Amino acid sequence: MCVATGQTYADDPDKEIREHYRQYWEHQREMEKADQENERERRKAHEEMNREERKHYQEMERKAAKRRAEFHREREKAYRE
Repeated sequence: MCVATGQTYADDPDKEIREHYRQYWEHQREMEKADQENERERRKAHEEMNREERKHYQEMERKAAKRRAEFHREREKAYRE
């Protein structure tokens, strides 16, 4: 007479191990998807920040050009007088 004290898998002794591997890899895929989504969002935010910085830089360049032009006009005006 034989008495089994643990779980018996008469049809597949490695079923539990394979199930754990499947769950592990499923979790890994989900984590990778989440990482990719986070990376996309981070990249979008970074691109938006770069656009804002460029816009600000261009505005500052325009203002500086106006100041230089005004300075040169005033200087020319002073020389003519």
